[in-house]
Amino acid sequence: MKISDKLINVTIHIQTKTKEGAISTGTGFFFEFCRSENGKMVPTIVTNKHVIDGAKSGTLRFRTSDDNGDVKEGDFFDFNINDFENAWIKHPNSDIDLAVLPIAQFFSSMTSQGKKPFFPGLDKSTIPNEEAVKSLSSIENIIMIGYPNGIWDQENNVPIVRRGITATSFGVDFKGKKEFLIDCACFPGSSGSPIFLLDEGVHMDQSGQIKFGTKFHFLGVLWGGPQFSSHGDLVAVPVPTKNQLITISNIPMNLGFCIKSNLLMDFEKIIKAIFEREFPNSEK
Repeated sequence: MKISDKLINVTIHIQTKTKEGAISTGTGFFFEFCRSENGKMVPTIVTNKHVIDGAKSGTLRFRTSDDNGDVKEGDFFDFNINDFENAWIKHPNSDIDLAVLPIAQFFSSMTSQGKKPFFPGLDKSTIPNEEAVKSLSSIENIIMIGYPNGIWDQENNVPIVRRGITATSFGVDFKGKKEFLIDCACFPGSSGSPIFLLDEGVHMDQSGQIKFGTKFHFLGVLWGGPQFSSHGDLVAVPVPTKNQLITISNIPMNLGFCIKSNLLMDFEKIIKAIFEREFPNSEK
């Protein structure tokens, strides 16, 4: 299976409801933490903090697999979760818009009800290391996968894929933060979308040599973008999660701010400490 075919199944649709009844949507994606030598790991969903902030309840739609472990097209399993916001682990740095949700308990519940979860999770091996970062060009092709404006194929539980380029060099921290910009259309519902560098078939390396094969890295997570306000000021705002008609007062620039993927590894120690505290006698 081509990597692009696998990536279609990496994301999950998130719908939230506040205590006032306002409904919003966002994007999450599967990521594995704390993988041990015996293959055990902690499966999670990753999204932005602002996607789940203020959420009284939330709905997650999981894909299922057949007896061969392949995705079961058109089959899914919904979980409706109360006290949704408090179920997530938020990044300890208030300036880093990331949150993770451990989901092993959901998999256990699905299995007990005769459903097999389909979990093509990313892991730290997909995050570019220092050597890989140095090999990247200043401009790279990227794809963003998510649910812009709440648009998706509900019947088949399939997200929307958008294509763009890196708008700033990934190897440079934009304005001193672990972030980079992409040139791609970013709409409400895209918050939390994973950003991938993906070239399948033929691509060019940093030295200008033509290469054959697949070039793939998990680069980061979309959190917001610059917009022109009604007063003509350029401001950075989180990508909205509410899908509704509003009076246009901010004009998007089709640029997106993205958190670099290596910041996800800040959760590794946090998650490990939580599980060691809650399950002290479990195998490592």
